[in-house]
Amino acid sequence: MPRSFLTASWRDLILSNWRAYPEYMHPFIPDGAELDPFQGQHYDSLVWLRFLNLTVKGLPAFGHRAFPEVNLRFYVRRVVNGELRREVVFLREMTPRRWGERVARSFTMNHIELCL
Repeated sequence: MPRSFLTASWRDLILSNWRAYPEYMHPFIPDGAELDPFQGQHYDSLVWLRFLNLTVKGLPAFGHRAFPEVNLRFYVRRVVNGELRREVVFLREMTPRRWGERVARSFTMNHIELCL
C-alpha cells in the first residue's frame, strides 16, 4: 500500500451536519464522482478540529505539527476499478496555516479518499 501523503491525529472534533440541496452542490462535484447520499439525503458538514502530529510523506512537518482547522465539506462517491470509493469535497478550509490549505488543494484536487 502506498504511503499516505499527509497524516495527523484529529482531536477536539466537532461535526455539524445538515441536509443540503443537491442542485447547489453539483457545480463542485469532481469529474467521475456523484453525490453520496446517507439514508436518501445529501448533507453538508462543518467540521472543527485540532490537527496534531502532522506528517507529510512520513516526515514531521516541523513548525506545523499542531493547529486548528475548520472546514466546510460534502460527500461524493465514485467507482474505481470496480470498487466503490467514498470521498470528501472541501468547499472551504480555514486554518492559521494558509500554506496547508494550498498544499491540500494542489495535491488532492479538492477531494480526498476517505480511509474507512
